[in-house]
Amino acid sequence: MVIIWIVVAICVIMSGVLLSGRGGFLIAGYNTSSAEEKAKYDEKKLCRVMGIGLSFITIIVVAIAVVIQVLGDNIPIWIIMFFILAIFVDVGAILYFSNTKCYATNVEVGDKRKETSIWLKVSIVFTIVICLIVGIVFSTGNIVIAYGENSFTIKASYWSDKEIAYSDVESIEYSKDIEGGSRTNGFGGPRLQMGSFKNSKFGKYTRYTYTRCDECVVLTVKEKKVVISGENKKSTQAIYEELLQRCEK
Repeated sequence: MVIIWIVVAICVIMSGVLLSGRGGFLIAGYNTSSAEEKAKYDEKKLCRVMGIGLSFITIIVVAIAVVIQVLGDNIPIWIIMFFILAIFVDVGAILYFSNTKCYATNVEVGDKRKETSIWLKVSIVFTIVICLIVGIVFSTGNIVIAYGENSFTIKASYWSDKEIAYSDVESIEYSKDIEGGSRTNGFGGPRLQMGSFKNSKFGKYTRYTYTRCDECVVLTVKEKKVVISGENKKSTQAIYEELLQRCEK
C-alpha cells in the first residue's frame, strides 16, 4: 500500500506539470525525438492530453487502493477486469488524441493522416493483445499436487513449482480459515495466491492456494510453514487425507 500511495503522489505531480502545458521531457518517445520530429507537434496540446490521461490513471490507481483496503484478497474478478479495461481504454484514448489532435498547424494534412493511421493501428493491436494476456493470466491457472514415492511436488501455473520430501513434513493441519497477511513475493489474482507471504501467526510462510477457497492444509516443513489448498473444500480435504497417509502423520 505504501508503494501504491507513492505512485499516486508521483502521478499527481506529473499530471499537474503536464496539465500546465509544460513537461514535454516527461513524455516517453517525444523527449527522445529529433528537433524535426518535435516540430510536428504542438507541445502544449500534447502535454495537456498526456496530463488528462495520467489524471484518469491516477484516479483508477486510487480506486484500486481503496478496493484492496476494503476487500483484501477477496476481490471479485469483474472488478479486476474493469480496472484493467479502464486503464487500457485510457491509454488508447491518449494514443488516439496525441496522434490526431496534437499536430502543429504547419504540418500537412496528408502527412497527419498517414502517420496517424499507422500509429492507431499499432496502438489498437497492442492494446487488444495486452488486454487478452492480462485477462488470461488473471482468470486462469491451476495448482496440482503430484505425488511421488518419496516426495510430492506442488505444480503451479505462473509460479515456480515446489518439491517436498514426505520425511521433511513435521506436521499437517487442516484449517478452515487463516489470515493471509501480506504477499512479499509472488503472484496473486482473483484465482490464485502463490509465493512468499507474511502474517502475524506464521511469520514468513509459503502459499499455494486458490483465492476463493478459505479452507487449506498447513504443513510444517523444516520448521517453516507451507499452506496449500485445492480449488474447493472437497479437493482440499482430499489433499489433506492423501498427505496424512503418505507422510504417516
